[in-house]
Amino acid sequence: VEKYHLLILGCGYEEILCKVRLFESPVLILTEYDTSKDDISNNDIVIDVKERFDVTNSQLVYTPKYQSMDIIMKKIQLMTETIRVQKNPIISRKLEVVGIISPIKHEMQMMFSLLYAQNAAREGRVLYINLMEFSGFSELFEEMEHDLGDFMILLRNHKWNVEALYSCIYEMEEFSYIYPFINPENVKEITNTDVKKMLEIVAKYTDYETIILDIGVGMVEYGQVLLSCDKIYCLEKKGYLFEIQTAQFLKYMEKLGNGMSVERIEMIEIPYQPKIISGGSHLLERLNWSEFGDFVRSKI
Repeated sequence: VEKYHLLILGCGYEEILCKVRLFESPVLILTEYDTSKDDISNNDIVIDVKERFDVTNSQLVYTPKYQSMDIIMKKIQLMTETIRVQKNPIISRKLEVVGIISPIKHEMQMMFSLLYAQNAAREGRVLYINLMEFSGFSELFEEMEHDLGDFMILLRNHKWNVEALYSCIYEMEEFSYIYPFINPENVKEITNTDVKKMLEIVAKYTDYETIILDIGVGMVEYGQVLLSCDKIYCLEKKGYLFEIQTAQFLKYMEKLGNGMSVERIEMIEIPYQPKIISGGSHLLERLNWSEFGDFVRSKI
């Protein structure tokens, strides 16, 4: 009997499930139920379907049909294991970690970091992780099913697995990203230990070569995280108050690093303002080929 990697059914076509035991294939059913609000596995209709056709929980997955195609495709990839999931640890692999921060909360920090990730991806696999409170990411880009908070809960409870990590990773242009915390207060709760453990997992179980950490000063232990980065970029701009705030940050980092030379930190003055940003499709592509994009490329 031919075995299929995945069967996709529309809601109302469950009669076909009687063939599933022969195919021994997983089944994805596109339903009108909002599975994000209720535990659909306990829905009377779903229970009836499973009992009538003797389908196990692992074989049958329901997902709303009225949602982003990116989310549906991610679920298909995970069910068919077509994404590059490394089940076994990768031995002796160096992962470059780039930390980007702005003690003055420069408005262009996230745009700089995203364009940095996009251009760095031309040299190898890049994963972008946003650790800022109110970056505007969720307003500029489509909200996804899973975010960094979902993985952190599993990580702290020692229940994480490789599939859980990949369920939070999405694609944007040439690079990958983990969808940021939906609840901005989670940024204050994440610790240096959390970040280190997450980076260890990424290094062992994925083929990413560079991690971009877009760090906000709202993160309590941002200094310790920066000290473990291979490259550190500090974004600044002209103005007396901005300059003394940046100077205070550099003194703190030097003290935190027990005399760490601040020369490790590359200072970047960004002369561009948010007025060059506008919503709409292909935002990164438009920015990448603007003067701001040229500016970012010159810093890599």
